[in-house]
Amino acid sequence: MAILNFSIEETGRKKPLYEVEGVPAGTNLADLLSYTKEALIATTNTVLKDEQSRGFDKDPLILVDNKRGRSLELVKPLGKIEIYSKLSGIAQPLLDLYQGIRRRSPKVSGNYDKYNAVYYNGKLIGDDYNEVKAWFDTNETKVKQGDRFRFVNRAPYALALELKGVTRGNVKGRTAKVGKKGTDKTTVRKPNGTYYLSYIAARKKIGKNVKIKFEMLPGSYFGFTNPITPSGGRSFRTTFHEKNTKYKGYYVYPSITVGIFKEGVVLQ
Repeated sequence: MAILNFSIEETGRKKPLYEVEGVPAGTNLADLLSYTKEALIATTNTVLKDEQSRGFDKDPLILVDNKRGRSLELVKPLGKIEIYSKLSGIAQPLLDLYQGIRRRSPKVSGNYDKYNAVYYNGKLIGDDYNEVKAWFDTNETKVKQGDRFRFVNRAPYALALELKGVTRGNVKGRTAKVGKKGTDKTTVRKPNGTYYLSYIAARKKIGKNVKIKFEMLPGSYFGFTNPITPSGGRSFRTTFHEKNTKYKGYYVYPSITVGIFKEGVVLQ
């Protein structure tokens, strides 16, 4: 009698394989899928128990088919179960994100860098690393389920730099295609500046433990009804409107939002 063998692989540097007991050939599809589901659950429990015996998180974040809070028994037969250790605190990961933004910020006049601000549930907590750190030193224990942090650059030209991919290491940004009359014909499909790159880096590190999102939002969302005037520079108009458009609008700003949920972070 032929036997169908398969294995389950654990992701990571070592990527160990777990051999699953063979399934008789000729098993119908429904039974085979049921068997793979049971094998996936059993292997997950075995791996988790083994890792916890060696010091892994006793109350980890478990994602079943990319959904948190879902029972292992609800995994799809060919689905996925992911297990992550919770963040022991939220201050350091968010300070690292802020430092990443500051590190990538272009520095020509220095105006862009100094307008990198952090908001907590809609209230400004600082636009300088020391201010933000001081806030966390005092208030980290107050952070709770559902709270939101937003990182945003308040310079009126921040979005333009974001779309052109301008960073500290690339102050010229993307090369524009110029039309016959000198018109900029560049079509930007995806931002590639300071905030988007910082978002990608943070998502890789903490994207499973928090809700993290890159957004480009109008100033009215933040209450920026009067754009900041850079020191020594010309004043910016409060609103703008493109040619042939009917409505005026506020400047748009690049931002990163981080939402907190208790399954991914140890809250005090």
